[in-house]
Amino acid sequence: MSDNETEKFEVTDYDLENEFNTHRPGRRITKEQQIYGIWASTSDGEEGDDKDAPPPAAVPRARVLRGGLNFVPGDSSDEETPLKKDLPTSFGSKKPSSYASFSSSSSKRNDIAGMRRGGPGGGGNASLLGSGLGDWEKYTTGIGSKLLKKMGFEEGKGLGKNLQGIATPVEANKRKGKGAIGFYGSERSERSLKDFPEGKSKKLKPTDDSHITKTKVIDMTGPETRVLSSYHAIAGQKSIVDEYEEDKKKRYEHFDLPELLHNLQILLEKCEDDIVRNARTQERENDRIVHLNHERERYETLLEREKKELESLDQALTLVERLETRHKEQTLSLSEAASIFTELKRDYPKIYNTYEIPYLAPTYITPLLKELLRTWNPLAQPAAHKDIFATWQKLVDLGGGQQQQQPGTDMPMDPYHHLVWETWAAAVRSTVMGPWEPRDCGPLLAVLEVWNVPLVPVWIQGHLLQHVILPRITRAVHNWNPRQDTVPIHTWLHPWLPLLVDHLQSVYPVIRQKLSAALVHWHPSDRSAKMVLQPWKRVFTDISMTNLIQSNIQPKLEAALMEMTITPHSQNLDPWHWFLDWDDLLTAQISIDILERCFFPRWYQALGTWLSANPSHTDVLAWYKGWRDLMPKSVANHLQVRQKFQQALECSKDWADIINSARRETLSMREVVERRCQERGIVFVPLPERKHEGRPVY
Repeated sequence: MSDNETEKFEVTDYDLENEFNTHRPGRRITKEQQIYGIWASTSDGEEGDDKDAPPPAAVPRARVLRGGLNFVPGDSSDEETPLKKDLPTSFGSKKPSSYASFSSSSSKRNDIAGMRRGGPGGGGNASLLGSGLGDWEKYTTGIGSKLLKKMGFEEGKGLGKNLQGIATPVEANKRKGKGAIGFYGSERSERSLKDFPEGKSKKLKPTDDSHITKTKVIDMTGPETRVLSSYHAIAGQKSIVDEYEEDKKKRYEHFDLPELLHNLQILLEKCEDDIVRNARTQERENDRIVHLNHERERYETLLEREKKELESLDQALTLVERLETRHKEQTLSLSEAASIFTELKRDYPKIYNTYEIPYLAPTYITPLLKELLRTWNPLAQPAAHKDIFATWQKLVDLGGGQQQQQPGTDMPMDPYHHLVWETWAAAVRSTVMGPWEPRDCGPLLAVLEVWNVPLVPVWIQGHLLQHVILPRITRAVHNWNPRQDTVPIHTWLHPWLPLLVDHLQSVYPVIRQKLSAALVHWHPSDRSAKMVLQPWKRVFTDISMTNLIQSNIQPKLEAALMEMTITPHSQNLDPWHWFLDWDDLLTAQISIDILERCFFPRWYQALGTWLSANPSHTDVLAWYKGWRDLMPKSVANHLQVRQKFQQALECSKDWADIINSARRETLSMREVVERRCQERGIVFVPLPERKHEGRPVY
């Protein structure tokens, strides 16, 4: 063995062949035998190492012919048959190959598979070897036959104590194909039939299988699909394996060439691979053809659609060129332009929206609309030309909503918004800045009501209200004089509240200032002040309205009540009625403050003076109820007002008691009051350094 070789421990063919050979030498296979197997050739140097080992059969290597096929040389036997003389020279005498299993001579060998050839020292029973029983003992020491003889076994007799067992060993028959047991017929040997004869079979009840005989059967077990008349036809046909075996025995009984069969098998496999590959290629190409057909149909449809779109584009372009030509010639009218845009939108909607045809409208329509509105007076004819703008709104409005699209922004303005801004808004702006008078708000409000959303966008209306109308109103408020203007300001300012509710907050302080200045010389007998202030109660905030009344109205009312003489006889109630007129504008707290400061103290004094004259209780009660009924409705049931009247009742009772006691005891007033205070636990002493008309104050 060479130096570069290593010892391998795998099981080789040599180990399998000499498995039961007790005299086999321990040799190692060469590297060439590992590579080429049974086709490896032995060298003289290696054979010298193991002299006792039988040399392996030298088989030449396979030749590679054209087409990539490896042909194995043919087998040769020691006896040359007459057929071999007629073979070609390439199939000459060769050494036995691994394809000996295909030859008919291999089935007639006397050697048993897996047994080594026995040497001169092989054991075994001669009598048994002759009968075929235990033939393998010629390779062993014959221990099996010896043990059988010691146990009483005799050749030709059965096993067991009573010789009831089989007399011959179980025979192994090679099945023809890979089918199941019984597929190829009975596999019982003659000996088994003799030892175990078949008994009488039970008689089965016949069944009606007429429906089976009439059923068509599709046989797909062969290379081609066959349709059989019934299931019985399957049993009548020969199996593929039987046909192959019979054909093999029939055709190759005297002519056995395993190498040729191997080469033909390789050719068949290659052809089969080519067929499978071609079938797959054909299937792939068919799929590709189907895909290409779909693609062709899709592109044909796309081409047809593109042709139609091109025709539509040409026709739309003709209309646009016509519009351009008429515009350059200055012969274009609103009706003609409307008909062209209507045709474009109706017949070519996709082109109309894709190529943004409405954006052409401001270029061609704006001059025409300006010329139309040049002589329009919005204040006199508020609804004029409304139908024209409604028509163009349907044609060029892109549905962008009412979002802010004022000029000067990066976002392009909607074409209809552009038309309204350049034409209608300009006409209204010039009217507001010119002949319109803010005190005459009705005509302009009618214009805004007629041209409302969505005919006029929200942002355009807001722009006019904030930047055009509101400055004119503010200037008119600053020029308003409450004492000279005969028209009240709320009559021409309040109609703008729904439109300028948040923006008029800037003029309210000016209005309150002017009202305060006008009320400086106001007298409560003038009821026009209430007519001016009444509408502002729901406009001004509560705090602003309260401050305005406290600073301008309340002092005037208090002065009028202080000038009113309270007397039980011939009472003048005009100042009191002036006070009651402001009941719906005065808050409850303001009314109570006025009553506590200007009415109740003087009313108590008048009541006390009257009671000192010992009046009739009926007159006092009537006078008391009369003043209670004259109280303002907003404070008539107020707690403080009720307490004041309750104190008046107690005071009138005390005064009656005091007067009666003075008359009985002829005491002074100070003494009577001091006595009453002592009875009630009230300290009655004069206050230091406090005098009224030279008399001490208690």
